[in-house]
Amino acid sequence: MNQLNFPRIALCFFLFTNISAIHLSANAQEFIQYGSPNTYNNTTARAAFPQSWSQYGNGQQHNPVYTVPGNAPSFLTTGISTISPLTGDEFRRIDLAQNYFPQDGRMAWGSSASQWVGNVAGSSVAQGIVFTTTSRREIYATDAQSGLAIWRKELVSVAGMGQPLVQTIGGKLRVIVTTGDADFNAQNSVRAIGGLQHDRGAEFSAVYCLDALTGTQIWRFDTQGSSRPTPLYRNGYLYVVSGDGHLYVLDATNGSLISTFTNPGEGQVGLSSPNWFLTAQGHVLIYYGTLSPRNIVAVDVTSPAAPVLAWTYAPPGAASNAPGDVSVAVDQSSALLVTSVFTNVGTTSSPIYDEQIIALDANTGQAIWNVYSGQGPTLDGFKSANPMINNGVVYLGNPLNATVQAYDLRTGSFRWSTAIPSNDPAIRNAPRAAPVLVNGKLIIPVAQHIYTFDAMSGALLNDYYSPQSYIAFGLNQPVVVGNVMYISSTSGYVYTFPVSYITTQAGPGPVTVPALPLKTAEYYDSTAKPSSSQKTGFPAQWLSYAGGQNHNSYLSTGPAISKKWASSMLSAISLSSTPLDDAIFGTEIATQMTHLSFGAGTGVAAANGIAYATGNNRTVNAYNATTGKLIWRFRTNNHNFGQPVVTPNAVLVMGGNIATSLSNNISFSKQSAQTRLGTGFMYIHALDPLNGNEKWTFYAGQGAMSSTPLYSNGVLYWVDGQSKVWAINADTGTPVAPFMDSNGNPLLTLGGGFNAVSSANVYQDPSGKKLMVVGMSMPNQMVAVDLGTATIAWTQPLTGLATHFTGLSSASPAIDQANGLVISTAMANVDSTTNTAQVLTFGLNASTGTIVWTQLLDAGPIPAGFVAPTPMVANNRVYLTNPTANQITALDATTGSTLWKTAVTATGGKYSWAPGTLVGSTKLIMPMGGNLYTLNPDSGALLKTYVIGGAHTYNHVLVIGNSVYLGNAYGWVLGIPLADVAG
Repeated sequence: MNQLNFPRIALCFFLFTNISAIHLSANAQEFIQYGSPNTYNNTTARAAFPQSWSQYGNGQQHNPVYTVPGNAPSFLTTGISTISPLTGDEFRRIDLAQNYFPQDGRMAWGSSASQWVGNVAGSSVAQGIVFTTTSRREIYATDAQSGLAIWRKELVSVAGMGQPLVQTIGGKLRVIVTTGDADFNAQNSVRAIGGLQHDRGAEFSAVYCLDALTGTQIWRFDTQGSSRPTPLYRNGYLYVVSGDGHLYVLDATNGSLISTFTNPGEGQVGLSSPNWFLTAQGHVLIYYGTLSPRNIVAVDVTSPAAPVLAWTYAPPGAASNAPGDVSVAVDQSSALLVTSVFTNVGTTSSPIYDEQIIALDANTGQAIWNVYSGQGPTLDGFKSANPMINNGVVYLGNPLNATVQAYDLRTGSFRWSTAIPSNDPAIRNAPRAAPVLVNGKLIIPVAQHIYTFDAMSGALLNDYYSPQSYIAFGLNQPVVVGNVMYISSTSGYVYTFPVSYITTQAGPGPVTVPALPLKTAEYYDSTAKPSSSQKTGFPAQWLSYAGGQNHNSYLSTGPAISKKWASSMLSAISLSSTPLDDAIFGTEIATQMTHLSFGAGTGVAAANGIAYATGNNRTVNAYNATTGKLIWRFRTNNHNFGQPVVTPNAVLVMGGNIATSLSNNISFSKQSAQTRLGTGFMYIHALDPLNGNEKWTFYAGQGAMSSTPLYSNGVLYWVDGQSKVWAINADTGTPVAPFMDSNGNPLLTLGGGFNAVSSANVYQDPSGKKLMVVGMSMPNQMVAVDLGTATIAWTQPLTGLATHFTGLSSASPAIDQANGLVISTAMANVDSTTNTAQVLTFGLNASTGTIVWTQLLDAGPIPAGFVAPTPMVANNRVYLTNPTANQITALDATTGSTLWKTAVTATGGKYSWAPGTLVGSTKLIMPMGGNLYTLNPDSGALLKTYVIGGAHTYNHVLVIGNSVYLGNAYGWVLGIPLADVAG
């Protein structure tokens, strides 16, 4: 944090001319400086602030504006200007990806930025402390005068989409925060195809109660769906709405569940924060919007232990995520509630979008009035605006036509509408935040502006414009205390301004921004680096997923560690525990979610005495391979599922998740070839192998990048979640022709569909031509790409073999170079009536793609999500798991005939899909559940079971010499003597 001298309010980022004032935390990639809660500690200052924060906008009408008493500290009357840079320079980094997003005025890019980096809804201010969440899974408390951070806490999931609540409970100041993302995971997308009830929220979701002065957790309540909106506190109870179609009533003291209300049709809630109304008869009604079905819902919570439906209202023509995203405003005196609804007034084939403003009778749900406020092109993400009510007038923006409007609350009669001027045609001004009204002035933040209007006439009084790369306002609602305005941003920065300045001055204008520095590791311990002797025997590089073409991660010569080590990543859970939220999701889904949220990536790469492991907790980690001690940790913006590629110059890590957005979840349910898998920002980082500092980063498109890139002749190749083929130089990150144009855009697509986690492999035909082979879904097909010509060499759809709609993108194909075969798997013969499915294993002619053989393994229960085992090929045999049947199987590589199958005992639902490792010719190590099984590769006889715990969903085993290295789905990386594992 850096405090600026008023009135020179420089809104980033020339504050770094005083870089010495910026504190770099040893444990977070950020610029925020830490201090004490001095404003809270000053009794007089503390009393001048609101004493609590109970709901979105801290009131039914959504106007968080507070006068201060005469003895308030002077900074509240004269004003202050501070910047709290909670997210460091991450916003500038992801700006490098914006060319790969639709050129829609930065709406799609901004939506991703707010959901993966910054803050969505605004900060909460109480008792001299500002509470702000970010989408980097964290909440900060900052001092209301200095802007210094008091504490930071990392949470289970995205936390930036609601305003924290602040209450004194049991005599202690508490902050309550909800977490959850906007996406759909594989399990819910699969359920959507079957027309089954499915939840919104790809990751875990929870409600936290924290000590407001320290961030210490008091209690936590986990939900099945995403709990993104701001909850409601009333009379000791918390009302939490969720993407799983329920309203949860909790005891705010201890987080215990009082009751659960199921929304009509189990309608999901997006960002619609609950509001309340007290009827003349003493009944308490709570309101919020849902989608699927699209309703405004009123729930009677007069008895919190027994909530009942009061009424529903279905807005005519509601489209997309309406009305599930808008937080309704309520006026107690007129018994009206008001909302805005993104509406299609055209047809399905020829839509015309308008914003409909609706006022309902709070008692009955009867529509009192509605108006259409103006048409315009659709926009990504939040498509409406949150309303604010003051003195009988409704104020809100219209993001479709870029206006701010006012209507009479009781009649809906038009007051005024003012168009928002635009300074930059490349940025679309979409007013979506609820405005605030201060002394007759209406203030609303939009993009890089803070506009002030005359509340009576709508006349534009001031445009505070700051075209800096850290300034971006979306749904961020300001809070005004005296003459100070507090406002968060989609960049994750929190600003304070004097209201008197922000409403009268034009802003600083353009400033010179320093060059973006290379990012450093957030943790580095030089003493943990391996000694010369500890490097002995290790390879100098690791260039392939699972060890190479055949997926056998084994090197016969190498080190021999003397004892086991186990190192936990950030957010790891105990290896002896059940997966996170096992009681909510069941073991299978909970295990996969644990892996995809916190687990180690698919495999450990070891080189020069260092074990490198990616983390789905948004980190890359390097450990001393002998001691297990952490050397460095690099923080990333997205999940890192694949295995690191280690060259002599860099550790190369690909990042991106396999969730779907709301629109792509709909496409998936239709099994459309236009389905895009992946949300957020996708990248390849090149990191210094010794200290973890960034060397370069290549940001890619919007399609999932959750595999390991193919390294071939100094080039990295991969296929993403929207069937695009990418190629960059592995040393420089520059695009490589003929796959890419000079602007870094891929020129080849594979005919639609997506790749999920299939790591591409390479086959070299007898003429020397190299073919990259990868599995795809929607349509289901194996595809080979000629690396010399950047053309499709062949496709194989496996017609007639009843492959499941999750397709061929879940397994990484193995190459049997000697026999000229591509060998892979898919789920097939899925029968929902008997709840059975089979693993289809197949061999293709690697030069032509023709089917050489197929083999169906024994049936088992239908697995959840995108799943299929990855095979390993050695000595003319194919080894693979058959997880749902609890078997390990060996096939003849040339014919597909079954050689043996061995039943193993694995914890139910902890399925493992990773390839095995053949040690020499006598021992086969296979991960299954939380165990490592060693078998005789000739007969399948079980030789030894080594218990680790946790789970190995996609984590394969690396054996170098007499040492075993592997990751775990519970967030651990381990090194074990080979003799302990295999005897």
